[in-house]
Amino acid sequence: MSSKNKLFLSIIIPNYNSGKLLRRCLESILVATEGDYEIIVVDDGSTDKSLSFVPKDSHIKLIRQENKGVASARNIGIRNANAEYLMFVDADDTLDTEWYSTCKQFEVGNTDLVVFNYYSRGKLIKLTERETHYNSRILSSFIEKALKDPTRYMTVWGKLFKRQTIVENNLEFNCNLSLAEDGDFLLKYLFMISSIIEMPNVLYNYHSNGQSVMHTFDNHKVQGYLIALNESQKTIIDQKNQQVIHWFNFYILMHFNIMMVHEVFDIDNSQNWHAKLNELKQVLAKPIIRGAVKNIKLTECNALRMVPVLLLKLHLYSLAGILYVIRSRQNHQ
Repeated sequence: MSSKNKLFLSIIIPNYNSGKLLRRCLESILVATEGDYEIIVVDDGSTDKSLSFVPKDSHIKLIRQENKGVASARNIGIRNANAEYLMFVDADDTLDTEWYSTCKQFEVGNTDLVVFNYYSRGKLIKLTERETHYNSRILSSFIEKALKDPTRYMTVWGKLFKRQTIVENNLEFNCNLSLAEDGDFLLKYLFMISSIIEMPNVLYNYHSNGQSVMHTFDNHKVQGYLIALNESQKTIIDQKNQQVIHWFNFYILMHFNIMMVHEVFDIDNSQNWHAKLNELKQVLAKPIIRGAVKNIKLTECNALRMVPVLLLKLHLYSLAGILYVIRSRQNHQ
């Protein structure tokens, strides 16, 4: 799979004040005591004692930078990677105990992207039941389901990326994005490649961190996501493919749902109900959101995650708000 003088895998871990969680993450990786892989920990100006939990191991390369954000940290990791494949791991997550054999047992040397099943907060997220290959002729079928269900697919973790493809196309994480920078990166990558394999094996364990950006109310998410969506839309428009442009409407609206759940109707938001409904309508009036709602047909709102969109199309804003509150309460449990 990898050449004799070349590492198979570079694992890039951005770290910012992860404390003991960084040790848990690294220990889950280092169960593979032997192997042609490297771990690149990029400390993004931590002010806690995170780095004291980094064990001395020949697989680990530690890089320090001043605080510039997760996108910058990942870019530093890419520039310092030496392997055939890249894997992105968040410092508060872990890998499955069989991760190394899971990655190594498949002939993925000519594959641009390998996607695995994963656990999210203890629940198995089964993206595929069986090994599935996508070549350039049918790659669009994967892009369609990824854009229509981005919370399950459009992450950079739980995947193997071909480093050469990233380097040759000068692909980097957008440091101007505070949110959804991983989705933006993966979206660009998908239009650079010609092959994907989905594997039924579990690779990654996503752990809910109550202090993470996604799980804390900060009143900045709406603006952050709108900036990211408008940036990603440029990539979509460049494809000049009406089918892809239509699928992107789903991507937009799933992020609208996230804005509502994690900010506007977050249970930690102290605004009254009337103010929250007004904010929903204001965000709904943004051109990129308004256009997506308009372009999705009622008959396309048949998945559970599309129920709020159905209510929005019917102008049943209060009912949509109630669903967002329920979802927020579930997230806080």
